[in-house]
Amino acid sequence: MDTYKGGESLANISSQDFTVNDALIQVYLPNYGKEFLNLFNEVEINQQTQKELEKITSIAMNLSVENHGIKISSLVNYSQPFNFYKNRKPVSTKLLERIPDNAICMISGGGINQLWQELNEEKQNIPELNELINQAKIATMESLKLDLDTDVFSWLDGEFALALLPPNNNSLQGLLLLESSNKIQGEKTFTTLENTFKFLPFLQVKQNNIEGINITQWNTLQQNLVTYGWLDNNNFLMTFLGDFQTIKNTNSSNALVNNDTFKLTTESLPKNNNGYVYCDIEKATTLTQTVNPNLSNSLTPEIKAFSDSVKAIALTNSSPNPNSNQSELNISLNKIK
Repeated sequence: MDTYKGGESLANISSQDFTVNDALIQVYLPNYGKEFLNLFNEVEINQQTQKELEKITSIAMNLSVENHGIKISSLVNYSQPFNFYKNRKPVSTKLLERIPDNAICMISGGGINQLWQELNEEKQNIPELNELINQAKIATMESLKLDLDTDVFSWLDGEFALALLPPNNNSLQGLLLLESSNKIQGEKTFTTLENTFKFLPFLQVKQNNIEGINITQWNTLQQNLVTYGWLDNNNFLMTFLGDFQTIKNTNSSNALVNNDTFKLTTESLPKNNNGYVYCDIEKATTLTQTVNPNLSNSLTPEIKAFSDSVKAIALTNSSPNPNSNQSELNISLNKIK
């Protein structure tokens, strides 16, 4: 009736939520918080969850086709800034420039300590979360001799990146990059871990130096398990079953950010984002077939079709404004031969 009288139509309102409006499919849910609670009015929802749901004013989702393949987007609008997003800062590409371009999968982000602080604030209103956090603190202290607040999360105040790399000597490699403004606390934490595990008979913990960087190696009699060290006062690198020196020497010219598949799959995603979840499906499929040559015979036709047609996937999360949160998934497809 309002549209008939000259008011704005639902189509016009929903299309304002996305900069790209040529979607194949678009779903718009106005008054989401209210309608959702009405739909589940007979289900018991705790008061804090209900308050958070009431903040949601609308949800918009669409599916579109781009030059790389398919994009799926969702945008959630709030009546006021959502606690977990109001202070979050976009992540840079600094750490991505240290990840080798042959990475199979990668996760990046930032503000781990901020998220932990917010969870501790929220636990006052959510008994289940409070119990879970308390149990995690007790378990960490008993097993690792670490205080979860001080020793683990306090110094994780920068960005992070975790990546899976192709096998080295038949063993998968991995790396963890951390950015921190509190190197002293980080060193204390790892010293505690070293003292905790050095008594294990099958593990050798030794110090070494690579190109002027002091590193620590955790070895068994058969292989090097973990190597880590501070690249400078703010950047920490840990490698799993990998060559620390080779990974350390990665630069922008041979890094993931300049990989053709990564660039294609992430090109249309917002640059000011909270991090990436990325996976090169072609490399992952090749790896699984190498590990188990007979695996493809046990796959369903649907899964096999997916692995054959998808090149890579990339997911990001961002905040276009303080009162909204946007997620975008790009699915890069192989060209039909």
